[in-house]
Amino acid sequence: MAKQGEFTAAEQEFQSAIANDPQMVEAYTSLGMVETKMGPGKKRRSKNFRKVVALRPDSADAHLNLGIALVDQYDRKSRI
Repeated sequence: MAKQGEFTAAEQEFQSAIANDPQMVEAYTSLGMVETKMGPGKKRRSKNFRKVVALRPDSADAHLNLGIALVDQYDRKSRI
């Protein structure tokens, strides 16, 4: 779904997968990625990437994704 641009449907599927298995790292990662594609209004993606880091603290990819999400949330214009 996400590959075809159906981000809202993909988001719902990943949330459903997480509800069924709260330890499913891949679903949190995919949900964060989909929310990134949905635009800057989806600021909760850092929450999903934080969960991945908590579940897999030794994963460099998890830390990288969290870092990117946090940088994306920084509003540079209001700091000028």
